[in-house]
Amino acid sequence: METSAEQELRRRDEVFKALVENTPDLIARFTRELRRCYVNPAIERLTGLPYSELVGKTLGELNFDARFSAPIEQALRDVFATATERTMEAFLPSPAGERIYQLRIVPEFTRTGEVEFALVISRDITTIRHEEAEHRRLQRELEHANQLIGLGRVASAMSHEFNNVLMGIQSFAEIVLRSGHEPRVLDAASRILQSVVRGRAITEELRAFARPQAPARSPIDVRSWLYEAFLNELPDHVTFEIEVEGTPKIHGDPLQLTQVIANIIVNAREAIGGEIGSVRLRANTSADGTLVEITVTDDGPGIDPRARARIFEPFFTTKEGGTGLGLAIAHQVIALHGGQLSVENNASRGTMVRIALPSTASADEHPSATRPAATAAPRRPERILFVEDDEAVAAGVIALLEDEHIFVRRARDGAEALRILRDYQPQALLIDINLPDWNGFDLYDEVTASFEPLPVVFASGHADAGRLGSLKTSAPVRMLKKPYAIDTLLEALETLAAVG
Repeated sequence: METSAEQELRRRDEVFKALVENTPDLIARFTRELRRCYVNPAIERLTGLPYSELVGKTLGELNFDARFSAPIEQALRDVFATATERTMEAFLPSPAGERIYQLRIVPEFTRTGEVEFALVISRDITTIRHEEAEHRRLQRELEHANQLIGLGRVASAMSHEFNNVLMGIQSFAEIVLRSGHEPRVLDAASRILQSVVRGRAITEELRAFARPQAPARSPIDVRSWLYEAFLNELPDHVTFEIEVEGTPKIHGDPLQLTQVIANIIVNAREAIGGEIGSVRLRANTSADGTLVEITVTDDGPGIDPRARARIFEPFFTTKEGGTGLGLAIAHQVIALHGGQLSVENNASRGTMVRIALPSTASADEHPSATRPAATAAPRRPERILFVEDDEAVAAGVIALLEDEHIFVRRARDGAEALRILRDYQPQALLIDINLPDWNGFDLYDEVTASFEPLPVVFASGHADAGRLGSLKTSAPVRMLKKPYAIDTLLEALETLAAVG
């Protein structure tokens, strides 16, 4: 008859057996020779092998891939050598593919204190690790978004101030160019204007990245679009090919997407340099019909592997004189279209840029562009009220307008503009958006509420044209981005006069 101690021992054995045989965890006991002497049913289910084929064998004898078995066997040796418990993570094969397991390896001792067995308890933590990875990815995206918000504020303020500086430089450089006669002076003024154009391009790129515009979507026939937009893009020493399979169609912003691909083609051309090379632009619909894939490949030197991980990072560039924003902006634009952009080196030579965009089953043809009817040359306004707080900008623009026989009254802020309008009747307004006391759009609403509606040209270093449609006026309006050339301003004033 069993003693109470024997009954308790048997009961504990039964409880232990019930636990290890019903748990989803993998439980195995290993000898000092690293052979299994026990496995629970979960291991049988995972491997598809019966108990008799699993015990008495090492992991290697079970044809375990060395990538899986080697780290586990080394950990077992360490436990036997140090008599210390160890926890590790390892990949294990399963019918569903590789899974991530956490292994707890516990030494089991004899009565004399020697390690006789090692008990390995393995738990599938694949889902946990994937959730953690997703959490880290979302955290990085949130941090990136917060950085962009801060960058957007800085970019907005910087664009305005920097473009005001450029506007002052542009106006006086044009005065020199118009009045100078010495070739050296004319060349210097021309070079200054070229630098102004480059400076404006930099601020535009910075603003586009920091405050991306939502796509103005419309149906796009990819074949027609690519052939019309990119037929003559590269110099003679670079062969350019376009290949479109089938009739892929997307729904997107043609201007934004054209700019993205144009920048990628320019990068490809610059990568080839002065060597003879080729650039290939290809498009097709994916096999399942859900994506339109557009690739640009070149046979230049390819991307340095050390730079590849940073190519979408703002301000990172390997090009002399580059801003490091081109690919970052392209990545943003494609993401706003619900697509993906990737860059990789070709197997042989060169680079491939791949764009994947959602495909549409059908798309309407683009409406034919209509040309405005020819009209007689309009008469420019003879009297203008110019609302501008920056002294250098005001002085340069006024001097150029007066050279064109246009009389200009200047107001330094919104309050002064309203006072001047009480006894001065201009034929048009030129208003800076960012004034010390008013937003230029709000000032114009106040003007139209108190005086006869006047044609207006708005100017700003960073504002967009989205507000124009909400202005409370029947008069024609235009928007110019600083720095603008005097001819651009004159053309805007002539257009207002024609409409008015």
